[in-house]
Amino acid sequence: MQATSNDIIFGRCRIILPWPDWESSTHDEESQIPRQGRAMTYPFSFIINKNAKTARFSSTSELPYYDTTLSVCDCFDFQERGLPCKHIYRLAVELGVIEIVNRASKEFSIKGSKRQRPQKIWIVTQIS
Repeated sequence: MQATSNDIIFGRCRIILPWPDWESSTHDEESQIPRQGRAMTYPFSFIINKNAKTARFSSTSELPYYDTTLSVCDCFDFQERGLPCKHIYRLAVELGVIEIVNRASKEFSIKGSKRQRPQKIWIVTQIS
């Protein structure tokens, strides 16, 4: 089931628009959390085609570059694991599908569950 409520967080992803390519629980997996963070901090350059919902990411001015959609990416991480990589997450942010938020403390993290945003201790920042 896909979540579209702005009050539900999966991993560090606040789902804003429907993203049918992935089950929402995929983003809650422990291995996905670092990729969500790197999507916002990694120093790559990118070109986004909002109409086609695609992007080309590169860390340097030379190859390699990675062509990315909301469901696939050319990068090694995606090819090896078949799960969203930092490029897919960043594209989703740029297209307004998700927002990457700061993570709640571990005591409020329940793997694989849909959890309401805790009040008072949850820090949310909009990263642009």
